[in-house]
Amino acid sequence: MHATTRLPDPLPYLWMGSLGGVIGVYLCGTLIDATGRPEWLMSVVLVLMFVVFMSMEKAMSHQASAFALFGVWGVAAWSSQAPQQHRLLTLHPDKGSVVVALQSSAHYLGSAAGAALGGIALGAGFRLAQLPLLSAGLCVLAFTGQLGVLAAARSDRLQTGRAAVLIEADLS
Repeated sequence: MHATTRLPDPLPYLWMGSLGGVIGVYLCGTLIDATGRPEWLMSVVLVLMFVVFMSMEKAMSHQASAFALFGVWGVAAWSSQAPQQHRLLTLHPDKGSVVVALQSSAHYLGSAAGAALGGIALGAGFRLAQLPLLSAGLCVLAFTGQLGVLAAARSDRLQTGRAAVLIEADLS
């Protein structure tokens, strides 16, 4: 890693990513509670991860910017589960333990698949510095799927609003 990034020791950067993760988990829950819009928060997380991956090659040549970028990456990476779980629990409140377990499993399966794809890419001749660009492409793919989640959430809110108006009309 030192030859590719000119960073002396990766451990402080990994710690910064972990610290960012703790901050991300806390902030994410707070923002979901404050806004009630986990689908928008997940969209922000995906955009943030895209920006991190697109910035990584330049940032890695400077210790301070690399350190900050690892922190932002940690915030974004660890903020991704809560919005997904909130949305699933909203859709299936009666199956909470099952949907959270399945989502957690899918999350970690995705992490393992990403590591495997990175290994395959390196084996195919990609340079280590190119992996963030591949990750940015996956963020674009995920964001495309997230657009469907945003549309579904909007539809759900409109349906709920219509139901509230109908109930109010029936009560008056």
